[in-house]
Amino acid sequence: MKTLQKILILITICLFFSCGEEVTIDSVEFGVITGKVVGKSDFEPIENAKVTLSPTNNTTFTDVNGEFSYEEVPVNEYSIEASKEGFLNSFEPVSVEIGATINVVFEMQVETAFNVPPTTPRIVNANGWFFRYR
Repeated sequence: MKTLQKILILITICLFFSCGEEVTIDSVEFGVITGKVVGKSDFEPIENAKVTLSPTNNTTFTDVNGEFSYEEVPVNEYSIEASKEGFLNSFEPVSVEIGATINVVFEMQVETAFNVPPTTPRIVNANGWFFRYR
């Protein structure tokens, strides 16, 4: 009986010391994202534009100089969206690295930027001549 107890105690001690793996938890590293939102045609700062960081969905707004900042952003790849009423939404990819400050500039177009008036239709006859409607 005493021999069995000694064996069990020895096995328990061996298991206790063998399970003591040193596992280190990786610390989360951070970077900083700063930027500016301006109009594409005049490069004037756009105040109060909404800037969203995805996939975290953190949102901030630009100041009177069109500038924004995200402090302590975990190292990863992100997509940043800038939006403001009256302008087309703009997206930029960002890769945050350890201790780095990433600067992003959004040049936003007015929402009517792609509205182009229709052109005058042309008709081509069998001989290849062009005719215009008036």
